[in-house]
Amino acid sequence: MGNVLVTKTKNNTIKTVLLLVAVGCLLAGNYFLYEVIIENPETLLGLILLFAGIGLLWILEKS
Repeated sequence: MGNVLVTKTKNNTIKTVLLLVAVGCLLAGNYFLYEVIIENPETLLGLILLFAGIGLLWILEKS
């Protein structure tokens, strides 16, 4: 019983950290896209961060 609780807590902690990272990626990607589009046309970093955030959210949804 104790091991199951520890495992569930560990999984929930990992999922929470991944969710925070995904949200951070989305916010950073959004910021970079906005800043870069205004300053210069290179939007690769913003797009990479947005897709990384979306990918992490998709992985979290599947697990």
